[in-house]
Amino acid sequence: MSTSSSGVGRRVVVTSAGEAFAAVARQTVREFDAIAPAVRNVADVVEGHLDLVALPTLAAHPVAALIAAFRLAHPGVVVAPVEPR
Repeated sequence: MSTSSSGVGRRVVVTSAGEAFAAVARQTVREFDAIAPAVRNVADVVEGHLDLVALPTLAAHPVAALIAAFRLAHPGVVVAPVEPR
């Protein structure tokens, strides 16, 4: 992918490493987008413990918001974010 900037002749070119990173990042976002509907489908959960494995860089956003929403919907479930090993 390349783009020109204001007709000045400068270009931004994404490297092959950048393209590989972007592909993985897009897949990660798609997987996180699937979490909320999956959690909504577990309406019968009353109590228990859930270890949620997430990379530390993703723990702040969007994982924290998903945990908060889940805990509001299921106050009897203890959710513990865990780093992958």
